[in-house]
Amino acid sequence: MQRFNIIGLFEPPDFSNGGGMVLRQERTGDNTTSPVFTARSGFSLIEILVAVAVFAVVALVLVSVTDSAFLVTMGSKMRMNADSASRGALDRMAADFVATGHCRL
Repeated sequence: MQRFNIIGLFEPPDFSNGGGMVLRQERTGDNTTSPVFTARSGFSLIEILVAVAVFAVVALVLVSVTDSAFLVTMGSKMRMNADSASRGALDRMAADFVATGHCRL
């Protein structure tokens, strides 16, 4: 067991029990308790690979959705700018037609 006491000193880990970090309180000789950590193995390679793969898929979906939203927004802005520009041109043409007397508004 790897023991940590209040002042931070520790004994080397004991890997004979076969896995996991377990925290429990252990009584010392002076009626105080100190945490005891037993060292076990962490995540396996397969677990890490699965977690990375899931993260990659989620990230890919989020990037795809963000990119699609960006393209839609840019297309809408371009159409709004074109509509604004054409509206101004059509207003000038209407004013010219009225000024020449070819039509009435």
